[in-house]
Amino acid sequence: MVGRLSWMRFIGVATGFSLVVGLSVLPGTEAMAAAEESSPAPSLLLDPERPAPELETPDFEVPATEFPEGEFDAAAPVAPSEPVKFVGGGDKAAPELDAEELEGLPVVEKGEFSTTYDRGDGVLAEVISQEQVHIRNDAGEFVDIATSASYADGRWVVDPHPMSPSFAGSASDEDVVRFSMEGYEVGFTLVGARNAQIESPWFPWFQGPRDEVRYPDVFENVDLSYTVSGNSIKEILELSQPPAAGEDSWTWFVTANALTMETDEFGDIVFLNRYGEVEFVIPAPIMWDSAGIEEVREPALTNVDTTITEGDGGWYLTMSADQDWLDDGDRVYPVFVDPTAEPEYWPRYASSYKAYQNTGA
Repeated sequence: MVGRLSWMRFIGVATGFSLVVGLSVLPGTEAMAAAEESSPAPSLLLDPERPAPELETPDFEVPATEFPEGEFDAAAPVAPSEPVKFVGGGDKAAPELDAEELEGLPVVEKGEFSTTYDRGDGVLAEVISQEQVHIRNDAGEFVDIATSASYADGRWVVDPHPMSPSFAGSASDEDVVRFSMEGYEVGFTLVGARNAQIESPWFPWFQGPRDEVRYPDVFENVDLSYTVSGNSIKEILELSQPPAAGEDSWTWFVTANALTMETDEFGDIVFLNRYGEVEFVIPAPIMWDSAGIEEVREPALTNVDTTITEGDGGWYLTMSADQDWLDDGDRVYPVFVDPTAEPEYWPRYASSYKAYQNTGA
């Protein structure tokens, strides 16, 4: 590039010099003729009349294609895929699932918190519950958790169930409710309760839910009931009228093997093993009235004070209601007092449905 520029400068200087000299020596047309004679010939590279050189293509051979032996008319087999979750929109959107619609459908799989149904239309519907619904039996298979009680060995037993709850025949008996898990056993005796006999789904005249046992009139105008779910035992004291003065508290005597009972910073009642780990928990008790109207207003609700006193080889757990709250003219009876026992480790699952496309063979 540098050489070309230098050459162009040289030509330019030489031409300029010739023009100056020519103007001073060769006037008129003679100078123009001299300039034409000194112009270079047009480049052959830019000459449109010049024919393009011929190009010679070397000879080459196309290699022969070799095919493997065998028949290839049928499509290659495709291994059946696992069910996959419905995704996308339009006709690929997950179908609406109705719990009533799923009842009676074949169950193809069970998990601790889930049940998978075969809808028969190429869709597997998995229902994930908020609480545990299945438990492994001695053969290692998942079976339904029981929530209703049956009579066995002098007590009303719920089996199979992770907490193995059982109930006494009378509210005044020792351990009116007892539960256990992984070798730990906890019993609650209601201090001063009347000899109120249990009512259970076992009895043909029982009108309550199938997962409930009830002791009517354990105290004046007070019923005691227990509702069993897959991961808890809900205890309810139902007050039909405001209690008399001085009758606004209830005490249980609690026993627990190899566990310590205390209240944590949140007001929950916890049962600790020797390593300080929580095995069972009773969330801070609450009470509410019957003023609630669905989609209109919530019931009045308040906390219940609890105290724990150690003695007699166990603990005395006392729950005290606010008498002023109970006597309030706006209170609507019955009023419900709710302490619920459950294992500490229980995960929380939002109730949900999942739809899967059954693409398997």
